[in-house]
Amino acid sequence: MVVVLLGINIAAARELLQGDRCHVETGTNIDGDLFALCQTLLIDGIVAGDLIGAATTAQITGAVEGSVYLLGGRLDTYGTIGQDLHFAGPVLHVHPPTRFTDARSDVLSLSLSTVVEATRLPGGVTAAGYQLRIDGAVGDDVSFQGAALQIDGGVAGDVAASGGDRRSSGVAEAQTLLRLIPFAEVIDPGLRITAGATVSGQLAYTGPSAGVIEPELPTPPLYTSTLEFAPLVPDAGGLDEGDDFGRQASQYLSRVVREVITLGLIGMVGLLLVPRALQAPQPKLAAMPLRSLRFGALSFVLVLLLLLMVVLLSGLAIFVISLLNLADLTLSSIVILVALNASGISLLYFLAAFLARIFVCQAIGRRLLRHERLPGTPFLQLFIGVVILALLGSLPVVGWVINWAAMFLGLGGLALRVQAEVAAARDMNSAVARALLLPLTLAVGVEEPPRLPPPALDDLDDHPGSPGTDNLPDGFDWWR
Repeated sequence: MVVVLLGINIAAARELLQGDRCHVETGTNIDGDLFALCQTLLIDGIVAGDLIGAATTAQITGAVEGSVYLLGGRLDTYGTIGQDLHFAGPVLHVHPPTRFTDARSDVLSLSLSTVVEATRLPGGVTAAGYQLRIDGAVGDDVSFQGAALQIDGGVAGDVAASGGDRRSSGVAEAQTLLRLIPFAEVIDPGLRITAGATVSGQLAYTGPSAGVIEPELPTPPLYTSTLEFAPLVPDAGGLDEGDDFGRQASQYLSRVVREVITLGLIGMVGLLLVPRALQAPQPKLAAMPLRSLRFGALSFVLVLLLLLMVVLLSGLAIFVISLLNLADLTLSSIVILVALNASGISLLYFLAAFLARIFVCQAIGRRLLRHERLPGTPFLQLFIGVVILALLGSLPVVGWVINWAAMFLGLGGLALRVQAEVAAARDMNSAVARALLLPLTLAVGVEEPPRLPPPALDDLDDHPGSPGTDNLPDGFDWWR
């Protein structure tokens, strides 16, 4: 799975290590790439090629002359890395003795905690997770998406980052999780550049609060708040702040353009590939908007609870499998379950954040152009709906309410459509089953249940015109 995700040719791997403890001892030279699936991986020798694999804990004190592609729980580096370092897992720590020999060596990390303390990193750092701390010399740009960024060293290029604060949801939980990991130092959310740090390029930071920048930077930093938004029409006291108004208006227009491009492209691809499926929820949205809104909110909550249960059950399954002390089975289970859970979460996010709102855009455009019969009408309906939703959804304060309502409407329309299709299929299956069973019933000769004779008449003279029962053929039952 690691090989597939990273796009590596496994045929190039000349050595394979697997087991509970894999150790490339000092003085050992591996001529070529090394592929490892281990619980504990120690590299004290020399790997002439790339290091590829997965491990619960890994430590590199020797030399990897190629690149490192590793999936694991924790990776500590003290030795030499020839090219790039790629890591996905909870903790990555590049300690000060680490040397990168290639002039373009980069660090790419998808981790809760990434710490780069190398004496000098020739390339840049790209990281996503809870926190990133740089306490060394980075020769190129730094890009970070997460909650906490702290720069104690020097960055020769630009810094583009987004961060959070303690009030943002999920930060407290992430800090608690990190504190459970041994030797993981937790830093406070937000941006902090300490007194001895330097940023030679442009610093661009996005977050709910401005960062703490102690040194004087050669280029003034650019800060974009995710909370504050100036009104589109400033009051009399704010007429002198033309720059702020222009900046906020520019941010609003950029959000509108971004929404139009994103929803428009996805919608056009959907109309080209699956036009009937993309337009299927429209009748339900037009006929039952309130019911679609309620049904969508309920469906969203139920799916979230289902995903949470699946994640918890996956964690329990991994824990039970780990008790068997089978490293290969444990690592395979972790990779497979993580991939399945990530796929489910990504599918829900794509459906809720994009497709559901595209359903609503189609419904808005169809409502406005219901009397028009122009060439390319579905695409025109989509464009009009996307523009309207982008303009309203990008407004301050009420924008997020409109986007959530559109998401629930789209999900509800889709759920009601699926419910109607399932009911129609069930009725069709019942009719088909009856049609198929009828010839079989006639062929087998299944008789109807016998009918009991009616009560005999006591006195036929009291009932003139009643049928007689005398002189009837044998076997004739008149009541059948």
